[in-house]
Amino acid sequence: MKIEDVIKWCDEQSQDGKEVTLCWEGGGDSGWVYMEVDGTQSSEPEAEWLVDKMYSVLDYGSWAGEFSASGRAPYDSSTKMFEGDDIYSEDQIETIELSNEEIITVKIPKKYFFEELRIEFENILDGGDVTIRPLVKNGILNQELVTYCESLESELIDKAKELLIKHTDAENSGWQAENWTMQELIDSSSDDPEFYICRIFSLEYQGYTEEIRGVSIDLNEYAEQLNDLLEL
Repeated sequence: MKIEDVIKWCDEQSQDGKEVTLCWEGGGDSGWVYMEVDGTQSSEPEAEWLVDKMYSVLDYGSWAGEFSASGRAPYDSSTKMFEGDDIYSEDQIETIELSNEEIITVKIPKKYFFEELRIEFENILDGGDVTIRPLVKNGILNQELVTYCESLESELIDKAKELLIKHTDAENSGWQAENWTMQELIDSSSDDPEFYICRIFSLEYQGYTEEIRGVSIDLNEYAEQLNDLLEL
């Protein structure tokens, strides 16, 4: 396809104030670029040619990876360029270190036997749960201990959510696990004769990083490059 034909098509489509725009969005193993003319997708040959060029400019390949990217590049008939911003973001786990006054404590009566205690947080900022799970190698647990641990879960959810909301505006808290062996709790035991005390010193949440880069397709530049090649 001739560059002159592409420029002519873009100029014709942009008449009467119509917006000719290359758009894209994707990440997480899928993504696409498409052309809009005054808000309606176009699959004309010239549009497809430009879409292919923007795929090359963006260089996301198969869009594989834990990221999100989106953007728009409108056409300027005076410069013969598509220019816009590519907004790229990646999810990442962030940690809130709790102050001494905020440290979360879970008390387990010493009358119960277990070999390990596991506390799991599963996206409590978006309706998830907290599970307090005592473990033993033979799998035979005192049901009274299981019931006691379950009775603490609702209060623990409320406390953790309160702290996450206080320290961040995140919408997702992801998954976090804390583990203690009984021996560790014995070794770090306080003077409390009745309880093992499990302390949670930090909470995790899902944050993200964001980068914005300018992207462009200069049709005049493509035309010049093609002319240079023809002259060779």
